[in-house]
Amino acid sequence: GLAAYMALFFGLAVMAASQRKASPLARVLLLAATWIIAEWLRGHLFTGFPWNLAAYVWSLDPAMMQSAALWGAWGLSFVTILLCGLLSLMGRGDRRNDVRAGAAFLLLLVGLYGFGAWRLSAGEGDLAAVSRPVITLRLVQGNIDQWEKLTGAHRDRDIAQHLRLSTMTPGLDKVNAVIWPETAATVFLDRSDDWRSYVAAAAPPGGLLITGTLRGDPPQGEPEHYWNSLAVIDPTSRIVATADKFHLVPLGEYVPLHDILGPFIGKLTAGAGDFSAGPGPVTVHAPSLPPFSPLICYEVIFPGAVIDPADRPDWLLNVTNDGWFGQSPGPFQHFASARFRAVEEGLPLARAANTGISAMVDPFGRVIAALPLGTEGALDVLLPAPLAPTLFARTGLLLPGVLIFLALAAGVGSIMRKTQRRD
Repeated sequence: GLAAYMALFFGLAVMAASQRKASPLARVLLLAATWIIAEWLRGHLFTGFPWNLAAYVWSLDPAMMQSAALWGAWGLSFVTILLCGLLSLMGRGDRRNDVRAGAAFLLLLVGLYGFGAWRLSAGEGDLAAVSRPVITLRLVQGNIDQWEKLTGAHRDRDIAQHLRLSTMTPGLDKVNAVIWPETAATVFLDRSDDWRSYVAAAAPPGGLLITGTLRGDPPQGEPEHYWNSLAVIDPTSRIVATADKFHLVPLGEYVPLHDILGPFIGKLTAGAGDFSAGPGPVTVHAPSLPPFSPLICYEVIFPGAVIDPADRPDWLLNVTNDGWFGQSPGPFQHFASARFRAVEEGLPLARAANTGISAMVDPFGRVIAALPLGTEGALDVLLPAPLAPTLFARTGLLLPGVLIFLALAAGVGSIMRKTQRRD
C-alpha cells in the first residue's frame, strides 16, 4: 500500500511531462521539473516521506555530493533527472542532436564532479584553520534484535549491554559524551530515579550520556502523553537537557486523523497510545559539548528541516533504530540520506544506530569511521569542526525553485510555439 501511494507522485509527474506537443528536450526539462515537484510533495504531504530521493544515487562518491551545499538534495535530484533525460535524447537518428545531447551531458557531469573536487580540496584548508577544543564521542551500537525491543522481554539485559559497551571499552576517561541509539533506554528515565542512576554510570567522568528514551506526562501516575525522546544525563544522574521527536512516523508512532481512522486502523508498533510530537527542530545546549541538533530516527531524511536557523548548532546528532529494516537495503538508504544533511548544512553528523550503521560523518558527507550493519560495538570518534553556513542553509529552496521555474517555462514555451506553428 505504501509503495502504491508513493508511486502516484511519480506517475503524475511523468504524466504531466508527457506532452506530445513539446520537443524532446522540452519534455526532458518538464520531467526534471515535475519529478522534483513530486519529490517535494511526497516529502511534505501528510507529514511527508522523502525517502530515496534521486540525488542519493551520488552518495557513492563524495565529490558528486557536494553540489547539495548549493541547492540541497532537491536541486541535485533535478540535475540527476536532467542528466538521465539527456541520455534518452541520444540514438534518435539525428547525429547533430546526439552530439549536442552528449556534450551537454558530459559538461554537466564534469561540472558537478569538478565543483565537488574543488570544494573538497578547498574545504580541507577551511577545516584546518578552525581552532576548537578536541571533542571525543563514543557511539554505542547494541545490535538489539527488533523483536526483543518490541516485546520488552529482555529490557534489563538490553540496557545492561549498552552499559557494558560504554564502560568496558578502554579510554572512557578521554570521552566527552557517550551516545546511545533511539529508545536504547526503553524506560521513562524522567520518572524513575533508579533507572536514571543505573544508566548514568555510562556517562564518562566530567562528561555526559546522551540516550534515546521515553518521556511521559504527567510526571507521576499513568502518563497521558508520550514522547519518543532524547535525554542528556550527567554522571550524577541529573537530566541536563531533553529533546522530543517532532516528526512522527505515520502508523508507526501515531495514527493520522485518529478520531476518524482510529477505530479502524491501529499502529504497526507496540503500545495502544499515540506518541505526541515535540517542537522542532531545536538546538540542545549541554555542558562541555558544542550545541547540537538532535534528530531522532527518520527526522534526518528531511532536507532543509534539520536545524533551527535562529540558533545554528555546531553538529547534527542522529539517534535511530534501524532494526526495523533487518538485513536489507533500508539501513544503507537511511544512512545515505543522513550524509546528505551534513553536506547541505555544512555540519558534521554523529549517528548512533541500534543495529547499524553508526558513524561519524564530516561536513562534506565523508564517512570518517563507522560500525557495520548487524554488529555490536563502541566507536570513539573525534567531532569535526563545522563549516560556515552553506548557500542551501542560507537560501533553502530558492535555487531549486529557480531551476524548476526555468525548466517549466522552457517546456511550456516549447508547447506554445509548436501549437502556434500548427495553427
